[in-house]
Amino acid sequence: MSTADDFLTFCRMLLNQARHGATRLLSAESLQQMMTDQTPPEQKAASPFFPGSWDTSGWGFGGSVTTRPDGISPTAGRYGWAGGFGTTFFIDPDQDLTAILLAQRIMSGPTTKPSPWRSRRRRTQRSARARKRASR
Repeated sequence: MSTADDFLTFCRMLLNQARHGATRLLSAESLQQMMTDQTPPEQKAASPFFPGSWDTSGWGFGGSVTTRPDGISPTAGRYGWAGGFGTTFFIDPDQDLTAILLAQRIMSGPTTKPSPWRSRRRRTQRSARARKRASR
C-alpha cells in the first residue's frame, strides 16, 4: 500500500528516464525493455484476450505497451496498466505525460459498464435483509 503521491512520483521517475532527482534507479536498457512489447506474434494469435486488444497493444515488463497510435495517443510507446477494478495509470514519453486514475469499480469486460454481478449481489443482499426482517 502506498499513496497517490508515491504513485505519481514513481510514474514521473519512469517518465524521467528512470531517474528520481539526480539518482538513476533503473538502467536505460532495463527501462527500454520494460516499456517494449515482449509478446511474440504467435502468442498474440493464440490468445483468447479481448477481441482487437492486440491491434494496438502488447505487454512489456510490468505493464501494457501501445504498439501503434490509438484513440488515446497519436504515437506508439505509451506504457501503463488498466486494472480490473478501475485503477489506471499510463506514461506517454512522446507526449511527456503521465496520468493516474484511482477508482474501485469491478470490470466485467472491455467496456466501462458496471458488472451485472455487482447489481445481482446488491439485490440478493437486499432480499436477504428483507426476508430476515419479515421472519422476526
